[in-house]
Amino acid sequence: MYEFGKCTPTPDSGTEALVVCKDVLQLDDAEARKMKRWSIRALIEAARKQPVSG
Repeated sequence: MYEFGKCTPTPDSGTEALVVCKDVLQLDDAEARKMKRWSIRALIEAARKQPVSG
């Protein structure tokens, strides 16, 4: 199981980041998908908390 903070998502996280996390954390495909879903949700939640400017 992945742990919060083991692989920090960034706006440009993509295939490369997922491959690195799988290799470094030794996640199987199912756990890697869970981690990817978590990172997407975390990015969306963080974006929603940002104040709207303009």
